[in-house]
Amino acid sequence: MELLFEYGMFLAKTLTIVLGVLIVIVGIIIAATRRKEHAKGHIEVDKLNDKLDATRLDMQSIILSKHETKKLEKAYKAKKKAEEKGKTDDTRSRMFVLDFDGDIKASAVANLREEITAILMVANPVDEIFVRLKSAGGMVNTYGLAA
Repeated sequence: MELLFEYGMFLAKTLTIVLGVLIVIVGIIIAATRRKEHAKGHIEVDKLNDKLDATRLDMQSIILSKHETKKLEKAYKAKKKAEEKGKTDDTRSRMFVLDFDGDIKASAVANLREEITAILMVANPVDEIFVRLKSAGGMVNTYGLAA
């Protein structure tokens, strides 16, 4: 009888440890899937013009004299101020740059479709879309939409 009691206690302890480990594993899996759900539908927009203008101003400040650099910066600030007030024309074309990181199964094609749809909702007829494609190749039929 004592043997059965000891075996029952051993079984209860083992079952408690196994259930504890399973609860931790299920919690980790649930947390990981929630993070993936928040990552869906995220589009990051960067204004490349501002970055390029800053680089241009830095390079010109090295090349030009201090007086010419100050004059250039003043003209740039006036231009930015006019753009903020809306005094510039919106007839110029914009270029949207998309980064497409493909894989063999073309799993990112659905994301590309959503990104292009989002751009088409705000684009004008004179705007352009530039896709930077980075792919190791894969199945041709799955990349049909990307083409």
